[in-house]
Amino acid sequence: MAIFRDVLIGTHGMIMGTNFKVVRNANNFFDFWYYSRNDTWRPDLWLQGEAAFMHPEKLPQIPLPNGRYVYGLYYFNKYAYGHLWDTIQSLKLVEENQLDGMLLVHTDQSGITDFDVHMSIFGFPADKRVELDVKKNVYYVPELVVPSLYAKPSCFKGSLKHWLLRKYRECPGLVLDDVPRKLYLSRQNAKQRCVINEQRLIQQLSDFTVVTGQEPLREQIRLFHSAAFITGYHGAMFRNILFCNKRPRILEFCAAGREDHCFQDQNETLDITDDYRFVLVDADERHCAYLDPKVIKSMVDEM
Repeated sequence: MAIFRDVLIGTHGMIMGTNFKVVRNANNFFDFWYYSRNDTWRPDLWLQGEAAFMHPEKLPQIPLPNGRYVYGLYYFNKYAYGHLWDTIQSLKLVEENQLDGMLLVHTDQSGITDFDVHMSIFGFPADKRVELDVKKNVYYVPELVVPSLYAKPSCFKGSLKHWLLRKYRECPGLVLDDVPRKLYLSRQNAKQRCVINEQRLIQQLSDFTVVTGQEPLREQIRLFHSAAFITGYHGAMFRNILFCNKRPRILEFCAAGREDHCFQDQNETLDITDDYRFVLVDADERHCAYLDPKVIKSMVDEM
């Protein structure tokens, strides 16, 4: 947790001084499921490289009214809310420190189901948020709270999971059940990392529940809560394994040329299941791949 005064926010959410130089300690964010396999990541290096090609000083500068603001934009140069959890998990620090302030969020919230419900659950309904277009403008912020997590936040392993679940169980209209579903996490709306044979695959997995990510938040929580088996191609919907309550078998496919173990690391951090299998597959230039139904059914047969 850090508090900065008289800073600028722009260029996709980068925090800068009034001289437009990067405030490095303010841009060093980590997921709570520590990327144990990617521990060579150096924010200071890629910030230096990316910043060299940007000219925030040429963008319109908009001053925010006096007051305290909480940074909730997700970290610099990542697509807006691609992983909403990386904003939400840090709000635990804000709550624990009893810090008041308006939450700063991106105007671009595409791809997120029930964004207002998510934010309201964690204490930031529409009247406690300020939307910024950080692609087109630079904003002057008089006082900024940055709820960053530095290095390995091992102290969060248990407490954060329970905090998140407690919050989400307050989701309006949420009704849980104990149906042991098998879930297939669809990529049918994806432009990259799509499943080449998805239509045929879904037909072959006729006893699976297909999850598209477009379901209301409470429905996604319900589906994952009692899931017995989860499979799909690497994508943000795997974050929902947080809600699993039955220690399901999980089979994640990932492109060999874009190997990323972040969801597997999430599982290890939060102790969701003992049976998480990660399978690399060949993919094209857009990381689209063919998923073998035999591999899926083989794991199902072990249940």
